[in-house]
Amino acid sequence: PSLPPGQIRLDAVERMSLPDAWFDVVISNAVLHFARHDAHFEGMVREMWRVLKPGGMLFARLVSSIGMPAEALEHVAGEAGVLQGLLSGPPPTREMLATALGRIGDPRAVSMLAILVADAEAPVRRASAFALGELGDKAATSPLLRAAADADAETGQLAVEALGKIAA
Repeated sequence: PSLPPGQIRLDAVERMSLPDAWFDVVISNAVLHFARHDAHFEGMVREMWRVLKPGGMLFARLVSSIGMPAEALEHVAGEAGVLQGLLSGPPPTREMLATALGRIGDPRAVSMLAILVADAEAPVRRASAFALGELGDKAATSPLLRAAADADAETGQLAVEALGKIAA
């Protein structure tokens, strides 16, 4: 179909470029689990409510890693070149990789996250710092100490919080 250019947008969920009360229905299908931390999650939800018209309907389907086996990392790592391809992919791919590695909970992910926490893109560094904290492995201390001094304040804060989680 032919759509006017204003009909399609690419916005971060927590910062939509739409006016208040714009939609009758907001559908969030497997999106909120990409939140890097509680404040990010809350910002995403708050923004969805902001663009919803009074009396409108908000549908949010959440994804959970509860019950996800640690063998998932081993399976992916066993596929030749898969992780290398993800590590060298575009920033959103690297950010999602960091988030997934933190949720899997396997300490073998520390080495990959140590690479990502020094990434050129701040969102990737933020997701990686948070993920290293979720792993809680003392092997993450050195990359997190470097990330604590990151020029991006949010990355630095997430690294400090992660260090607190691993009691480094």
